[in-house]
Amino acid sequence: MDIPVNTIQSISKLDSSCVLLMCKDLRPILCSFEPNDLWVTTLVTAIQSIAFPNGGGVKDVFAFHYKLGKELGGKLENGWDIYDPLKEFERIGVVNSPHARFYRIWSDNYTMSETYPKYFCVPSAMSESDIMNAAKFRSKCRMPAVSWRNKKNGAILCRSAQPMVGLKSSRNAADEKLLNLYRVRGDPHNPLELEEPSTLYILDARKVLAATGNQVQGKGTEIISNYAHAELVYCNIENIHVMRDSVGALGGAGVTKDHGEIKDGYIHHVKDSHWLRHVQLVLKASILAAERMELNDSSVLVHCSDGWDRTSQMSSIAMLLLDPYYRTIKGFAVLVEKEWCDFGHKFKDRHGQASDRKKDERSPVFIQFLDAVHQIMLQFPTVFEFNERMLIFLADMVHSSLFGTFLGNNSKEREVVLDVKNKTVSVWTYILAKKAEYTNASFDKKCEDVLWPSTSIKMIKTWDRYFCRFDIDCHPKSGGGLDAWRDDWGEKLK
Repeated sequence: MDIPVNTIQSISKLDSSCVLLMCKDLRPILCSFEPNDLWVTTLVTAIQSIAFPNGGGVKDVFAFHYKLGKELGGKLENGWDIYDPLKEFERIGVVNSPHARFYRIWSDNYTMSETYPKYFCVPSAMSESDIMNAAKFRSKCRMPAVSWRNKKNGAILCRSAQPMVGLKSSRNAADEKLLNLYRVRGDPHNPLELEEPSTLYILDARKVLAATGNQVQGKGTEIISNYAHAELVYCNIENIHVMRDSVGALGGAGVTKDHGEIKDGYIHHVKDSHWLRHVQLVLKASILAAERMELNDSSVLVHCSDGWDRTSQMSSIAMLLLDPYYRTIKGFAVLVEKEWCDFGHKFKDRHGQASDRKKDERSPVFIQFLDAVHQIMLQFPTVFEFNERMLIFLADMVHSSLFGTFLGNNSKEREVVLDVKNKTVSVWTYILAKKAEYTNASFDKKCEDVLWPSTSIKMIKTWDRYFCRFDIDCHPKSGGGLDAWRDDWGEKLK
């Protein structure tokens, strides 16, 4: 049995002969020994000191000792080079293109916002003082920045944190200017906008009560009358705490246990966890963003509270639906690096890296994103270059701390504090080295369609390959046999 030490969520001594390990991937592991109270106590203490090192934290994880590639004899493609923000900006048409004059790349070495990318894109009509003022009006200075541009119509998908509206209903001229520039695709003198103004859609991931309730803390949501030709939509996605309880119910209520022991039945407990409903709402919000950009020719702003959880889900799934590049292995790597790693999803806090503290900050947001991708793959099985096994591998590696890709909470921490590019291996290095195993044999590379998946609850399925894999009765036994569900924990490459 493979149990990476950083996958351990908690360890407890039940008695003088039993130890219970709870894993972040929902595995409960009961270890039984010959009764020996001192030995069991010593074992628990030893495992705790390795899994949750005092003082060392993330710097003590195995990623800083993991080596890869010597056994291959050839040169590996370096996964750290797979995402170059300037090349990605060029690919989407905001650098070195006829439309580049409308946009500029901003970089101040993380000074304005410690949790934002080192390089991000904003309209060129924004002066330096405009940019600084607009940033101050958003939580954690996470101002609206470009995620993607639709080459067909120039519409922009941008993302941010919530505005600092507060109880006084504050407004900010620079923020209003910025969103209007996104609405007009960066060109404030576009004659078409004078004749028939387009609409900017602001998709707030939260429920209306949650969004407006944040005004007590000096935050909130946009006062839509302050923004020209804009519409505000609430997407009703629950917060990280609800998602944590939901996935816990999904696992704890029976998904990883023998069905015969589950009171009231497996289906009942899956339903009561509300996990499928949460995945459905994430998909609905993402599809709405894609619809507004593709069918309404409109720019879209997505945000939640701080803009690093639900925002990342919505932006990345919308981009996956709209742009076939992100459905390739390298494209998906760029998507994850850009929308999750670079824009500051808090991997360290959400997955409790080398710590048993901040438990209220843990949440399966990234796992839920992978689940949503899996749902799309079920409906469109030939449009993805990668297969389900790659999604499972990423889900496991975000917990294992074997690679440097998901360490820390933001790009600044990974670059300045942890120096992951020089001291650790990228998860993409491993995936590219084993590309044949992670490639979808049915992939149709000629398909460049925009994807419009159904969000009917009848079409949202439990991700059996992830949630049911530790129940041996769920494994397929014909054809591929048990090996069909064999997990990869970063084994040596051959």
